[in-house]
Amino acid sequence: MGVFSKGYNEKELSVPQFCVLEVLESCTLRCKMCGNWKCERTPNELSIKEWERFITCLGDQIGTNMELNVTGGEPLLKKGVLDMISFISKKGFKAIMVSNGYLINESMAKQIADTGLSYLGISLDSLKEETHDFIRGVEGTYRQVMKAIDYLYKFKKKNLIIGIQTIIMKKNLEEIIELANWVQQDSRLSSIYFQAIVQPNFSSPGEGWFTDNEWHKRSEFNFLWPEDTQKVHSVMNELIRFKRYGFKIANPIGQLEAFKIYFSDPQEFNKNVRCNKGRRIFSVSPTGDIALCHSYGILGNIRTADIDLREIWFSEQANEMRNKMNNCLKYCGPLVNCYFEK
Repeated sequence: MGVFSKGYNEKELSVPQFCVLEVLESCTLRCKMCGNWKCERTPNELSIKEWERFITCLGDQIGTNMELNVTGGEPLLKKGVLDMISFISKKGFKAIMVSNGYLINESMAKQIADTGLSYLGISLDSLKEETHDFIRGVEGTYRQVMKAIDYLYKFKKKNLIIGIQTIIMKKNLEEIIELANWVQQDSRLSSIYFQAIVQPNFSSPGEGWFTDNEWHKRSEFNFLWPEDTQKVHSVMNELIRFKRYGFKIANPIGQLEAFKIYFSDPQEFNKNVRCNKGRRIFSVSPTGDIALCHSYGILGNIRTADIDLREIWFSEQANEMRNKMNNCLKYCGPLVNCYFEK
């Protein structure tokens, strides 16, 4: 991937294909690999009406050929979020969401199915109850997840895809293959998507994002990071073999190969990958700030009355950020997991 030229125009840079709508930061669980549960609710979070106004502007100014990822924290904690997802679907966007599943009872499962949601990823890190509950920090989480899958399948519409999202770490490394086999055999589930363990959110002083190249060497994270790289490579090779045999593994083979490099040396992985996120994706924070990357500042706020999203996306300021992102060598967890490209 080459360096961006200064002053990209609309012919050289396409409109975004993906937008992350972070409706809140807080969460129901106390996951070992995440610090969001430590966050108090932001007092000036966007209301659902403000989100809907933004979604309308997005459709009018940029178009609806885009995926909108409603995320958190735990997005189902946000009052009215299912109404928001229904609004997204009715506007013609593809709506996706990932949930830890803890709040999904039978009634909520039916409501989710009725929203027009296209994809719901449920977090599940092991088929062993004690492993999953340990990782997620709340006893009973595993059982709630299994009930949630049952309820969702009971009410799912044809358009709703149910998948599993799994974080690979030291605690569950020995259980990853069993989980992939289970998903393959379960007709209720469309896929499993694996992510590599990354620096926990809010684990750097004064920072809410990923900033520490050697976080995995810190004593408080020893129980998360798999030091046995040979074992990691063995598991990744088996997942690659499964993928080639047509297993329901959503990751491309190139990403599974990249996990081997990442787990051997995260800093080395980042040195050899360039970030292209800014050409396809932008995000909106719980308070309305628009960003291409949290490390390089904000481009505006959706609460602005006369906001022009197209102008923001193609602005000189945004292009300067893209240049910085493309040349960035900072540690970046999302680069290996969410925005991976060969």
